Amino acid sequence: RFKVSGMEAFELDLDRTTAVRDVKKLAKEMCSIEPEHMRLIYNGRVLKESDTLECFQADSGMAVQVMFTAGHSGLLGGSKGQVQ
Repeated sequence: RFKVSGMEAFELDLDRTTAVRDVKKLAKEMCSIEPEHMRLIYNGRVLKESDTLECFQADSGMAVQVMFTAGHSGLLGGSKGQVQ
């Protein structure tokens, strides 16, 4: 089960050998967040791209949190300094 803030939870039928980078690609179709702007968190742990689902106990009923992270374009600009 996957949960995105502000959206309904969704489910994906995944094999335990699926890598997190592939999970993100599949989750994109459900939540419209690009994989490179997605961070998956399970039980307080950020899942690494190369991890597989067998690296953690996914059958405890807890949802995987899908967090949106700003991409490079979101970091451009920033705030302007005060003019004196």
